[in-house]
Parts: sequence; structure tokens; C-alpha cells
Amino acid sequence: MSLLVRNEFMKLKRLKSIYVIFFLSFLPFLINGIGLLTMNENTDWNKFYMFVFNQYSILFPTVIFIFSGFYFYLEFKNKTMLNWMSYPYHKFKLILSKLAAAFLFLFLISSINHVIHLTTLFFFFGEDVTANDLF
Repeated sequence: MSLLVRNEFMKLKRLKSIYVIFFLSFLPFLINGIGLLTMNENTDWNKFYMFVFNQYSILFPTVIFIFSGFYFYLEFKNKTMLNWMSYPYHKFKLILSKLAAAFLFLFLISSINHVIHLTTLFFFFGEDVTANDLF
């Protein structure tokens, strides 16, 4: 199973659309973070965190569905679906490996995005927020 997941990651590495997925996942953070920080009103860290996080929670499920559908569509578009299904593995393992690779990739994007969000939070509101406030 790990060989199949590794092969799926090798396929992901060659895709140019991965950069679009990275950009789309960071888009709400960029737009709303810049918008909130340029507003003239006094913003606290809690408002900043919830403002950006709420926008991220709206767009990221859309990114998940678009990426997952596109990831399976590539096999069909490249006419490799029959080749892929003719591997000497059970079809369930093939599909599960593709889903596992997509999940791990999207989890990595989400983790990176959240770390950048928290880093920005500490950078702009470092004196007001502690780690205990976040947990």
C-alpha cells in the first residue's frame, strides 16, 4: 500500500495544477488578512483570527472537492484509467491509495496555511496573545 501511495505522490509532483491549489488555499488568508489589517478600526487578535479562519473554512472545502475531482479526472483525461485499473492490485487499494495521497497532500496544505496564519497572528499581535489563548 505504501508503494501505491508513493506512486501517487510521484504523479502529484509532476502536476502543474498543484501550484494553483496552493494559491487557492492561501487566497482567503491573503485577501482577508490584508483587508482586515488595512481597515481603520482597531482590531484585536481574536477578531483577526476568527475573520481569516472563517473565510478559510468556507473556501477550503471547495478546494478539497475541486482537487479531489480533478485528481481522478486526470486518469480519465490522460486515458490511463484502464492502465491504472489493470495493475496487479485490488481496485479498492488503488482507489484508497489515490484518496490517501490526496488527503495527505491537502492536510499538508492545511497545516502550512494554519502555521502561517498563527505566525502572522503572533507577528502582528504578539504582545496581546499567548499560546494559552489559542488552546
